[in-house]
Amino acid sequence: MINIYTYYEPLELMNSGPQEEIISLWKDSWARQGYNPVVLGRDDAEKHPFFTNFTQGISHLHKCVTGKMITPYGLSCYTRWLAYANQKDYSGKFGKHFYVSDYDVINKKFPITYPIQQLHLMAGHCPCLASGTCGQFLYLCQLFIKLTRDNLDNLKNTEIEGYHDQEFFVYNFKDYWNDCRYPNIVLTLQHPDIADYVWFEERDDYAKIFHVANHNVIDLQKLRPDIIDPNMDRHEARMKIIKHIIND
Repeated sequence: MINIYTYYEPLELMNSGPQEEIISLWKDSWARQGYNPVVLGRDDAEKHPFFTNFTQGISHLHKCVTGKMITPYGLSCYTRWLAYANQKDYSGKFGKHFYVSDYDVINKKFPITYPIQQLHLMAGHCPCLASGTCGQFLYLCQLFIKLTRDNLDNLKNTEIEGYHDQEFFVYNFKDYWNDCRYPNIVLTLQHPDIADYVWFEERDDYAKIFHVANHNVIDLQKLRPDIIDPNMDRHEARMKIIKHIIND
């Protein structure tokens, strides 16, 4: 068995609905494939000795880049990586490597699989699914600050609305894509294994993992009103999609 971790903070998010329902389905989807799903929270990040310097550094740099204070949600996008870095005692079937994901990344048929040795972002610039060790995730937390600081002049000219972890990869790794390498980091676009869930039944023959993000639900309600009522509450529509993936 190998652990997969996700991170959850009970923040007030527009149109989000009860996130605990989605987390329960996330756990079920991964457990069915033999993984041990574990939910971490802010306490796990706060216990790391780097927490105060990390969050202060991220908050300062976000304001430098955007001119705005980082939101609680934006900060949680970063602090989750420190929570992953704090799993120092983990040792599973594949040694110290484990998976991490957003809790809307649903496992349909991705069996126990050996992670690569480097820190691996498996969906390109989208940090929704990754693998690594706690030491590699700490390296990433340090890189969030170092690389942003090094590229600050360029980043200030991009007119970024919000500089979260995804924007970090988009703007600082923009010259890297398929099977690209930054020191000790690999970014790959793992199609067809991983897919954004937009077309409902048309794509689930090949994909093993689906990212059911909010923007996917919005697109699906526009593109496939025959499947998802455009007037359906977005959270309910998201739940319907996730349940379809798991139970199909």
